[in-house]
This record gives sequence, structure tokens and C-alpha cells, in this order.
Amino acid sequence: MASNDTESATGFPADTMADDNSDPEINSLRNPGPGATANSPLSMPWPAWKIILKRVYTMWGFHNLSLLGAGVAFFTFWRLRP
Repeated sequence: MASNDTESATGFPADTMADDNSDPEINSLRNPGPGATANSPLSMPWPAWKIILKRVYTMWGFHNLSLLGAGVAFFTFWRLRP
């Protein structure tokens, strides 16, 4: 397999490798959100906490955390009682 000068390291032709900002994952790596460089939770700004609380609220229902907590409590009680 001969290497072509117009091919990048990925094997795709260089002209098909667009360097645009349309990929949200790449944008999030280039521009970290608020609080990404904070050393402790207390040094995080309020916008970072808003993002965290919104994510927790969204994932709470998605992962059924109330049902999971009830199951853990039930089986813990069941295991500890004689």
C-alpha cells in the first residue's frame, strides 16, 4: 500500500479532513465550560453550579434514582434484620 502525500495520518485524503467547529465534542474540549479549571467545588462560579444542577435534575429521572434508593434501603433493611 503506497502512501500518498495528500493523505493524512488517518488514511483519509487531506482535503476531506475539514477543520471546522461543527463537532460539539471538539468545541467542548477547546472551550471548557465555567468551572472546568476550578481547584475545589467552592471556587466554582454560579453558572457552573447551574449546569451541574440541571444535569443532576435531568439524570435523576433518567436513571430512576428514587427507585434505586428505595431498593437499596429495602434490601439493606432485609439483610440487617434477624
